[in-house]
Amino acid sequence: MQLTDLTEFLDKSKFDQDKEEFHLFYKMTGKDSMFLSDNATYCLGRGNEDLPTWVWTEDNLSLEKVKEVEDLLKLHYLVLDENKLTCKKELYEYLKNDLTGLKDYFEMGFLVCEDLNSVNLAHGRFDRPNYGDKTTLARFWYENCQEMEYNDKVTFEEALETADDFLKNENFYVWRNPEEKAVSMGCFTVTNNQAKLSHVYTPETERCRGYCTSLVYCLTKKALEAGMVPLLYTDLNYEASNHVYKKVGYKEKGMLVNFTAPKQEAK
Repeated sequence: MQLTDLTEFLDKSKFDQDKEEFHLFYKMTGKDSMFLSDNATYCLGRGNEDLPTWVWTEDNLSLEKVKEVEDLLKLHYLVLDENKLTCKKELYEYLKNDLTGLKDYFEMGFLVCEDLNSVNLAHGRFDRPNYGDKTTLARFWYENCQEMEYNDKVTFEEALETADDFLKNENFYVWRNPEEKAVSMGCFTVTNNQAKLSHVYTPETERCRGYCTSLVYCLTKKALEAGMVPLLYTDLNYEASNHVYKKVGYKEKGMLVNFTAPKQEAK
């Protein structure tokens, strides 16, 4: 049941149609990772005990296989008082009937950009941040975590530590206004030929000026020119953000469900 060759599984044709939507499977290959699968119709993976469990299932999974997935979750993954999971909505509709205490449900959209739309860039420029921007980046991240309900809240001191990671990331960028002030931030992480956008944020005082659109456009253009597939996950209910991505050229390709489950009694 435990996978010994994840790469072989990921290359199987049934998973191939979902390989972009479940691209994080490709990143969860560290020594602490645990993958369980029947090698054909489902696969459960988690980077380590503190990270969310991702559950891939083929479409129209049989009830027998759903029960197998539920048993594996109870035995191996739902081990903490609170455990985060991500799966297709189809599977969630079964799990919610058999698992107890589920909460924090939200629908996470999956977007991909194959061709950029033409947009008018805001005044300013696309730039790498420097250590003079550290406090600004920390404030952006702190505010972002306060605004987004599904993000874990952080202290400003923790946000400062995260800002150090932003500065070290060669694919992390800001948009500077004509006064050279950083007014929007974002990055992408590369897995195989996929570039996942994340940490995109513009403070409320700088919104509706085209800064975020300009930043996302330039990030996406950079990824496309490098031969990568730009993609991202987004809260489907956060229309202001989704409008920016769609304006640049991103299109919805699917939807996954995030939720939290407590420990479950294994039978």
